[in-house]
Amino acid sequence: MTGRAAEILSSRFKGCSVDIFDIPLCTVLVSSREGLLTDVILASDPSNRALYLEMESILSRSPDRPRPHPVVGEVKKHLLGQGIPDYSCAVLDPALGTEFRRRAWAAARTVPFGETRSYKWLAEQSGSPKAFRAAGAAMCHNRFGLIVPCHRIIASDGTLGGFGGKSRDLAFKRVLLDIEIASIQRELRL
Repeated sequence: MTGRAAEILSSRFKGCSVDIFDIPLCTVLVSSREGLLTDVILASDPSNRALYLEMESILSRSPDRPRPHPVVGEVKKHLLGQGIPDYSCAVLDPALGTEFRRRAWAAARTVPFGETRSYKWLAEQSGSPKAFRAAGAAMCHNRFGLIVPCHRIIASDGTLGGFGGKSRDLAFKRVLLDIEIASIQRELRL
């Protein structure tokens, strides 16, 4: 069953530069078209990890496969806790998302590494102060994991909130925040 699903999903990325890699925490898919990021997917669920790894096998057969986007190295650095990444090379495809989501994604990108902000803050920064549910939806539909750091957006009461609402997803959000805090602590000791 996974084989057919991987083939179908692979076709979605036709014409894109796609890099898929596996690290202990998750499997990552980074895709871009003409230098613009179209997806940065972090798959922590075992079945999704298997699907993306099978996609990598399918995509690797292409003789004219483009080189990976420069952000790939920074994503690896981030997830492996090897320092503070520089995502300045990451330009999101402006055709993706609604206008509000693009504003929310841009606002989320301003949250410093290792810090958090609330959904209310995100709504305010996105130009719609009462739209905190829409801000949450923008994070839920974030196509650019880490680049748009939805894991840094939390509930006003300080709980993690959001991130799909599933305990597995909330645990993954906690791990991402912990990686950032540990990276900052290492940088301070240097």
